Amino acid sequence: MANARIIVWARRGQESLVDDALRAGNLAIAGVGAPTVADATALGSHWDRPATSDIRQTARETDAAAWWIAAPCVLGGDERGALAERGCPVFTSEPRPIAFDELLTGDASSLDTAFVPLFRRSAGYRGTLDAVEAFGPAPSMSVVVAGGPGDGSLFARLYDAMDTLVTLGGTVERLDAALGGETTATPDRLVDLTGSMTVSLRFTGGRSGTAHVSNQTGGWFRRLTLAGEAGILSIGDNGYAWHRGDAGGPETGGEGAPGSAGTHAGVQIARRLA
Repeated sequence: MANARIIVWARRGQESLVDDALRAGNLAIAGVGAPTVADATALGSHWDRPATSDIRQTARETDAAAWWIAAPCVLGGDERGALAERGCPVFTSEPRPIAFDELLTGDASSLDTAFVPLFRRSAGYRGTLDAVEAFGPAPSMSVVVAGGPGDGSLFARLYDAMDTLVTLGGTVERLDAALGGETTATPDRLVDLTGSMTVSLRFTGGRSGTAHVSNQTGGWFRRLTLAGEAGILSIGDNGYAWHRGDAGGPETGGEGAPGSAGTHAGVQIARRLA
């Protein structure tokens, strides 16, 4: 779908994220929402579009092919109902739920959303599926998912990394996680986590995995590494390299291209709307 019109919920500091998505996905902004009036005013001016800090008002007054919730947004029953009534796809770059109490109550489950940019849906990963199958089950896996503050929360990077590892590894038997740097109190909202984190996983059957995630790096980076008897298979947004341990050098292939978080988000939104 060319020039699909979308509504964007974002905050100041995410202009580059959204601009990259618009260019990569050939998308256009129909309306803008933001967590605060100040953010809504600034972003509305940046894109020269109507803007509000009330997601229900935006849903009622603006027609679009899709919603993209790029910034954290607490969705109560009224807000979820307003989005559901529009009957269009809802994409989010902050996973649901965003708060610990939602984890306990399941209040966020009534709205169907698609997380973007998800590594498993990237062209780079999707183009390596044959290589992953040929490599076979890897006893050891590691994934790095990192971006800057404007790309989203640490929880968003953790969600992407865990989705990748659990998809490949299966049932988790043990998990250990640690935030890097000075220890601080755990915030009430998962999306308020910031910094860098290491997570170690043990899966049923003896397989292991490690995730290194950060929302404080200077640029966008995602890479999955599988290690086993078949060698080392390294997968990124721009394809793969399979190091078999022989003198012939690595086998390379796959699709995709390097890009920003916004680039990959825009491509995935456009693909879904096509």
